[in-house]
Amino acid sequence: MRYLVLGALLIIASGCGSLRQPPPSAGVVATPRADPADSAQASVRSPQPTRKAAPRTPSTARPEPTTRRPAVTGSEAARRAVKLARAQRGKPYKYGGNGGRRGFDCSGLTSYVFDRLDIQLPRTVEAQATVGEWVAPDELRPGDLVFFGHSRDQLFHVGMVVSTPGQPLEMIHASRSKGVIETEVFANRYWLRRFMFGRRVLPAP
Repeated sequence: MRYLVLGALLIIASGCGSLRQPPPSAGVVATPRADPADSAQASVRSPQPTRKAAPRTPSTARPEPTTRRPAVTGSEAARRAVKLARAQRGKPYKYGGNGGRRGFDCSGLTSYVFDRLDIQLPRTVEAQATVGEWVAPDELRPGDLVFFGHSRDQLFHVGMVVSTPGQPLEMIHASRSKGVIETEVFANRYWLRRFMFGRRVLPAP
């Protein structure tokens, strides 16, 4: 009986020993947990170097030329005005006339000439006297207008200068008695006494 009790105790002791957890193996290495900060840094890509754009090559194409009609100079306009006026010499005087076979009156002749230079003059002597700029008698040149009257406020005649500065002042005009003629102003007592002023409408030479 004594031997039976001892055998039972030995069996119980050996059974409890099998229930203990085995010690960790000496060959197993513990793996440390990854730090979230390290994984975040690892996910950030290193910046790529910036590539400079190649400089643009300037275009060799030339712009299309702009076609512009050259402006007529004052000298050219004056030459054309004198030529146009002299082509009317011999035409009769006609009150209210501004060209054609019926002739001209004084302001009709000047407006006719300037109209063909693309310059619109008023029709009457008084209105033409307000156009352009005043010019001293010794500075009058071809194409300038000269006005005559009983006073500056009572003008009755206009002519166009055909002489150059330094020469005797000559004009072309439509005379009541002789039609379109050329006259030396200061050599004629009638026109000399009634000369008022000159004005320049054409551009400066």
